[in-house]
Amino acid sequence: MDRLKVITKIKSKPNIKPINPCFSSGPCAKIPNYSLSNLSTDTLGRSHRSETVLREIRHLLNEIRKLLSIPNDFLIGTFPGSDTGALESTFWNLLGPKTVDIFCWGTFGKHWVNDIKNELKLKTNEYIADGYQLPDLTKYNPNNDTVFVLNGTTTGIWLPNLDWISNVRSGLTFCDATSGIFYDKLDWDKLDILTFSWQKALGGEAGHGIIVFSPRAIKRIEEYTPQWPIPKIFRFKKGHTINPLLFDGHFINTPSVLCIKDFIHCLEWANQIGGIAGIKTRVDRNMDVITRYVKQYDWLHFLVANEECRSKTSVCLNLDINNNKLFEMIKYMEKEKIGYDIKSYRDVTPGLRIWSGPTVESSDIDILMKWIVWYVETNILDIKDIKDIKDIGQVKTIKNIK
Repeated sequence: MDRLKVITKIKSKPNIKPINPCFSSGPCAKIPNYSLSNLSTDTLGRSHRSETVLREIRHLLNEIRKLLSIPNDFLIGTFPGSDTGALESTFWNLLGPKTVDIFCWGTFGKHWVNDIKNELKLKTNEYIADGYQLPDLTKYNPNNDTVFVLNGTTTGIWLPNLDWISNVRSGLTFCDATSGIFYDKLDWDKLDILTFSWQKALGGEAGHGIIVFSPRAIKRIEEYTPQWPIPKIFRFKKGHTINPLLFDGHFINTPSVLCIKDFIHCLEWANQIGGIAGIKTRVDRNMDVITRYVKQYDWLHFLVANEECRSKTSVCLNLDINNNKLFEMIKYMEKEKIGYDIKSYRDVTPGLRIWSGPTVESSDIDILMKWIVWYVETNILDIKDIKDIKDIGQVKTIKNIK
């Protein structure tokens, strides 16, 4: 930190709290005005193999297809284990014929490196970000399989586009999209395997993952047999062909019928607010609120310096205060029901992580930020608590500091 601006202490505690203090990056806040009473319970207690429940699941998959503009020749299915289970099942079924290039800019990208390199023991090239930025995407090789994350939930690093991927490729692309899905339109010409879970972007419930397969991915499944055994819960094939039932509403295991109803409700809400365009508007508005505070206070920073690759959904912030004070503030915010689950992920720089996806109201984010500013400037900001000041001359003026 080169210097501090004039810091003016907020004299009074904010007199309003967020309507919904849930800012977790997964499971994420439910849609505005959510109530279990809005969910129909007519299918509860029914078999997931019954035609009644199958119609619900098919409806859910069709709504996803329409909302995301997924081409008709792509398959969509629901699988166990949230995004992790969905993505790992694609690794175990499709990886092996080619070298795997892994582009990594967050904790879960490193998990995928471990899966592919150490568990499946495949030949890999790993392109891991140096700090809080994207790695060198020019290393992309269209002849290799490519694994990447759309949005680094733990670090707040966002992939702004897929322009670096060739439309003419022999390798498959695997995209973990779970915390970036629904924010913007996707270029399906660049994607072969895409996965996400229900509990992130639209505030559904955990335990279920979605897999989208391109025709090229389907061809790989049907023509390639891995050298390792595939457990039933990961198995896509029936005989020598892809199992069509898995993409027609059937599950490998038993799903939660209530969670199915819940996610249909989420999708209906997304359509009501204008689909992808409406979601993007809400997310951009939320990000604008946080950006305004970061620009106003010198002790508050985005963890990702480059705006182009900065996540607008899982926003990671760094504060120029010592860690003990930071953790005390986080506990205070939870105790006072101002902000739940805003602590940064355990293996990144200590700070704040605020989910600002579409189900969060910008007014609630604004109130949360007001409380953070009040708490820091009233209870923390003192010369000895500010990090990285080696020379008191760096501080030009500090007013009303406790």
